[in-house]
Amino acid sequence: MKKNSFQTIKRFSKIIFGQSLVFIFLILALSTHAQISSGGTPASFDREIQGNDLPVYSPKIPFSLTKNEPVGKLCTAYEFGKILPLEAKLSDLDFGQRTKDQDGNLIWKAEISSPNALAIGLYFSDFHLPRGAKLFIYNPDKEQLIGSFTDANNPENGLFATELIFGDRLIIEYNEPAHVAGIGRFTVSEVLHAYRGISDLKNAYGFRGSGACEVNVKCPEGADYEKQTNSVVRLLIKEGSSSYWCTGSVINNVRRNRTPYILTADHCGIDSNTTDLSQWIFYFNYQSATCTTPTVEPIPRTMTGCSKIAASSNAGILGSDFYLVLLNQNIPVEYNAYFMGWDRSGNGSTNGVTIHHPQGDIKKISTYTTPLSSATYMSGGLIGAAGGSWEVTWAATVSGHGVTEGGSSGSPIYSQDGFLIGTLTGGWASCSALTQPDYYGKFNFHWDKNGTTTNTQLKPWLDPDNTGAITLSGNPVGIETPTSIQDNLFTLFPNPSDGQFFLRFTENAAGENFDISVSNMLGQNVFQENIQVNYQYNLNLQQLSKGVYFIEIKGDHKRQVTKFSIQ
Repeated sequence: MKKNSFQTIKRFSKIIFGQSLVFIFLILALSTHAQISSGGTPASFDREIQGNDLPVYSPKIPFSLTKNEPVGKLCTAYEFGKILPLEAKLSDLDFGQRTKDQDGNLIWKAEISSPNALAIGLYFSDFHLPRGAKLFIYNPDKEQLIGSFTDANNPENGLFATELIFGDRLIIEYNEPAHVAGIGRFTVSEVLHAYRGISDLKNAYGFRGSGACEVNVKCPEGADYEKQTNSVVRLLIKEGSSSYWCTGSVINNVRRNRTPYILTADHCGIDSNTTDLSQWIFYFNYQSATCTTPTVEPIPRTMTGCSKIAASSNAGILGSDFYLVLLNQNIPVEYNAYFMGWDRSGNGSTNGVTIHHPQGDIKKISTYTTPLSSATYMSGGLIGAAGGSWEVTWAATVSGHGVTEGGSSGSPIYSQDGFLIGTLTGGWASCSALTQPDYYGKFNFHWDKNGTTTNTQLKPWLDPDNTGAITLSGNPVGIETPTSIQDNLFTLFPNPSDGQFFLRFTENAAGENFDISVSNMLGQNVFQENIQVNYQYNLNLQQLSKGVYFIEIKGDHKRQVTKFSIQ
């Protein structure tokens, strides 16, 4: 792992944290973003609620937490907080403040306080919300708001987690309609108490925390790697009573059915149990929009929860250090993720890049211009699979000299053809050691060389039909727009609307027959019709729910796809 990772008192430590803490502090008076959520505002914001003094609940802190608190393990892993038990249940009548509006709808609120915390995160168990109910979390000043969470967020195992709220206090608000009274339930089982790592109260952990030599992915070096960039995600790892950062990538399978697999390094997840995995948080689109690092932190999109599918350690060895998980939900189209293609030939590459989140920072890109060489990874007395790694040395480029750091573990390395061919285990490169090598577990070793069982190989999951594919191209989470698409076939307006739209066709489409299809955010077809085109066509989609959709109109050698919204 990154860096000199195996000199630890546990089997595989995690060098995956930087110097600040993850939280989303928004400058606007009321802004939202979170795990897949439905937006909106808490009911109490719009009503005069009697009794503003909320009951306060605090986890038990078993020891003193200070900025100089020892990590608790003999390595350079950066532990930024502790996960503390709470066990507060919505069903307990003495938990929280209950009021009802004039229509009998429940407005329930409670305050969680973890004294002296720099930020707080919540872990839930027995999480079940009925249809129509909404859950919000915000700070007392109402400057940071996440949610709403609804029945769409209900996990099968009842385990849920939320992003971090700045400060040592937060408010949970649950709004339950009268017609589902008493059906909702959840338990706040744990509180993440962040006790160090925040240097700027308006910036989250990791943001601007990587080395000065690093290169933003939107610099010229990343111009030819847009799809690869969209495949990379930041991982907030939960491991028992601690949390860490790693990097992973969304990866394609031969069926191309958009199964939401994430590939990272085995040492990132080896000590996470099933409960921990259900509360991992995945950050998409956490990157700068330009080559210049912004002064305000970019707002990512997140998802919660996964299950372990396969890992190299299941064979009882370090092997090529891979860890494959399956997200608990499909990735929404608006996340703009890319299911990355791969090459399992083992042929290596003459040049290419890695894209990663060093120190939990926004996406960076590092470039190699000399051929990869086959190597055996060794660190702290532990040895990886013989010849199971790629050795890489990073090159100076026009925008800097990108390397890897703690937090880069599990990041993908790409070949000169843009295929994923390995994942980062560790090494010695840094901004103060630019020419030292790093080591990436080989994808062809991940494939079938760590063991003979399905839980030690990628092959059964990425090629379930045993096609024997050596390479596989990627595909986006939504509808892929081909280069041959015609962009002047029609205009859709108004956009957005309440579901009543008009299609105005260009002159060269008049009189032709066209197939109209509408897909939702998951790529599912929700409307289809065949029409003969006149100048204008009335399209009534008022039967569809509010949200983002894609309309595809296809005829003889003509095709156009347009995104639209129903409000």
